[in-house]
Amino acid sequence: MAVQWLAAEPDRTLGAVAVEEMVPDELGNDLDTWFEVSKRSAELSEVVASEIWQILEIMDRWSGSDHADFWTPDAVRSSPVWAEMRDRARTVLGMLGEPRIDEDLAGRV
Repeated sequence: MAVQWLAAEPDRTLGAVAVEEMVPDELGNDLDTWFEVSKRSAELSEVVASEIWQILEIMDRWSGSDHADFWTPDAVRSSPVWAEMRDRARTVLGMLGEPRIDEDLAGRV
């Protein structure tokens, strides 16, 4: 589940893949894809969908070449905006009754 990757501690997320630089972009892409599929299949309540939408809106505000430094491993580790998105993702996990998992993220694609 894409939310697990975003909710995990940054170094766990970044360390779960071979090419760390790909992770920030993939977090956004995966969350967006997961959200669209889940929304179409009516798996999410309106409250959960709204919280995920807020995360995607934050990502959208930081998209584009003007914000390239936001989509780096260092930003994932240190940006207050990434920390806010992690907190929101953790809230979503709680709403879904799912535990946060920092271990074995590679097995949760």
